[in-house]
Amino acid sequence: ALLLPFFLSKNAPQNDDGIINMSKEIYTHTYQFLEYYEGALIALDSLKKLGISVNLDVIESNNDSLSINVGKIKTKTDLIIGPVFQKTFPTVANFAKRNAIPIVYPLSQEETSSLNPFMIQMNTPQKYRYKAMVDYIIQNNENCHVCIVYNSESLEKKSMLQCKAAFDEAKHLMLPKQITYETIFSPLANGMAILDRAMDKKPKTIIIVLSKQQAFANNFVTKIYQASKSHNIELWGMPQWELYENLELDFLFDLNLKLVTVDEIDYTSPSINSFISTYREKYSTEPTSSGLLWATTTP
Repeated sequence: ALLLPFFLSKNAPQNDDGIINMSKEIYTHTYQFLEYYEGALIALDSLKKLGISVNLDVIESNNDSLSINVGKIKTKTDLIIGPVFQKTFPTVANFAKRNAIPIVYPLSQEETSSLNPFMIQMNTPQKYRYKAMVDYIIQNNENCHVCIVYNSESLEKKSMLQCKAAFDEAKHLMLPKQITYETIFSPLANGMAILDRAMDKKPKTIIIVLSKQQAFANNFVTKIYQASKSHNIELWGMPQWELYENLELDFLFDLNLKLVTVDEIDYTSPSINSFISTYREKYSTEPTSSGLLWATTTP
């Protein structure tokens, strides 16, 4: 069973001035899930080539926990994929748990609070990515100071606490390598004075920026690049930065920018390129990230 929000009600033919039924343009948010569905069909084709027979039930999941269409899922279903939204997933997850059906949480990076042994989460929650980042920093550095920078109490404090907790847990590994760390709130508001003092503590400074705000990221990178003329700086940013067109690439390269992401596509992989070729041939277009998500899970 594949549960996706196609927003069918918003795509239904509408009466035009009471004269004739005219199909309107496809609803904007429908596209990414159509592409996800297209990728799923290619993945299922690969299973068929392995000799596995698949019967697929595609169910409109909406974005409303009260109309999630759980009743359309067969109790003898072998696997449930979806729904994709955090507020609708628990209802289906409870159904899967009652009926002992494995269920895939396909897109969300939010950690679910449900203790469900049948649930499989595809995207690693952020707090575990912070742990991977800390492991990398410890393995590849010594005698350095880490600055965890955040710019909004309301938007980024949770991320700051998760990131700090990852460093707190690794203190025993950081101590022998002389790695220290601190959190810094809104350095731009303080004229970068706090960050300037922090960069003098060790021969190398690793700056982790938790902000997803494009304007802040652009201004901050510019200021840090200027500071890198007199300090040894390594910059870590958010995956969303890849989408920001106004960030100076030369600055990012010089600052040795690093990102922790869950959806990197390896275009040197034969299976990835085979998936892309099949997608082009089948749909006469290039796969977006929504369709390519299936490339990394196709056998």
